[in-house]
Amino acid sequence: MDPDFEPDVELFTDALTILKATRRFWTSIEKDIGSFEDFGDVDLDEVTPLSLAVLQMCIDAYVAGLPPSE
Repeated sequence: MDPDFEPDVELFTDALTILKATRRFWTSIEKDIGSFEDFGDVDLDEVTPLSLAVLQMCIDAYVAGLPPSE
């Protein structure tokens, strides 16, 4: 581990965007086969797996801890 290493936040954000698109695709498949029938009308954009929510929180926390850019 290198404590001085600074991750590329933009790459993490791009990866999260791709993961969200993939998640939305598979959630639409699940909706089409009836997995969400017990929940009524489900907005696919409102379904967020815990893993993506945690990843987003980690990125947000890292960005919040960065010094202001000039």
